[in-house]
Amino acid sequence: MPNTTQSGDDWPRLAHYVVIRRRELGLSQAEAARIAQFGARNTWINMETGTTKPRDSKWAGIERALLWARGSVQAILSGAEPTLADSIGAEDEEVEDPARIIRDTVNRSDWDEGTKRALIAIVEDAEARLAEIRKSSSDVHSFRPIA
Repeated sequence: MPNTTQSGDDWPRLAHYVVIRRRELGLSQAEAARIAQFGARNTWINMETGTTKPRDSKWAGIERALLWARGSVQAILSGAEPTLADSIGAEDEEVEDPARIIRDTVNRSDWDEGTKRALIAIVEDAEARLAEIRKSSSDVHSFRPIA
């Protein structure tokens, strides 16, 4: 599928924002690539270094991995700021709460009690980290444009 973006889009700016946001979230490149459902970690690395431009079909995955609202990649490429997924509410179904998914898994009846307790501790830690990330990311203006 060809990349249908215009040639004037600011790809170095997108790469800069992606690196900053991934680091803010404490994600490795491999984790971000997995969440974005990129086929390989190298695809993510190449995007961050500006070696390759992600296809339009990959934008939703980038936004999902970085907890950005739909349309944020295009906004950055056009010179605007990204929008955090939290600021648009629960209507963005592509961004799921990972702690909720894990909690649902923990509550399966086939886990023994020791395993459940250990997993619950992990979930509680993940929820605390997610709350910290959301709190520190609540100001969209924390993104610094490149000079």
